[in-house]
Amino acid sequence: MFRLRVKEIAEAKGFTPSALCKAANLNDRTVRRIFRDPYAQVNLRTLVKIAMALGVQAHTLIEFLPDEETPPGAPPKRARPPRRYQPRSRFSFPSS
Repeated sequence: MFRLRVKEIAEAKGFTPSALCKAANLNDRTVRRIFRDPYAQVNLRTLVKIAMALGVQAHTLIEFLPDEETPPGAPPKRARPPRRYQPRSRFSFPSS
């Protein structure tokens, strides 16, 4: 599992969420979501923009947290694919 360290690094360098979004040329909502949720999924381009604005390398913004349940050497758990939405038919047809 990965955790983003954006909030702690930004605060250590004196950045507020609004100052970081201006410096990184990102949407305010995106930066606030990353500050609020360190496990949020982030686009690599977004991460690189944040790293450049903070003056650090992108890999310093990511922390790897090993799962306790996974034995060493085992392949990582795969995320379950999202369920596909299957709309119901509005019309019912009589069966013959």
